[in-house]
Amino acid sequence: MGRLRGGQFVERTTFKRGSRIAVLARLAQNEEPVEGVMVLLAIQAPNGQSIPLRAVSDGQGLAKARYRIPKRAPAGTYEVKVVEVIGPNVTLNSTSSKMRASFVVR
Repeated sequence: MGRLRGGQFVERTTFKRGSRIAVLARLAQNEEPVEGVMVLLAIQAPNGQSIPLRAVSDGQGLAKARYRIPKRAPAGTYEVKVVEVIGPNVTLNSTSSKMRASFVVR
């Protein structure tokens, strides 16, 4: 369950410690999927820790990163953001892209 639109996709919005989550980024240029682009993401924990993630887009323009929430992770709201996209002839347009998403760890 979740949304997939121009930015990140988080399967749910609330997770338990120890859960494995998937963060998806959809890459498109002129409404067409972009394949083979590296997406650098960061999860910001409530305690200020930044967790880097990366993924490469597939033929549908989807880049999927997995992260396991540590069993001792702090409870609270975590923010996921797109840091950069790396690939030939690709530029990150932050004005027309969803750049952030969040989820809660209980």
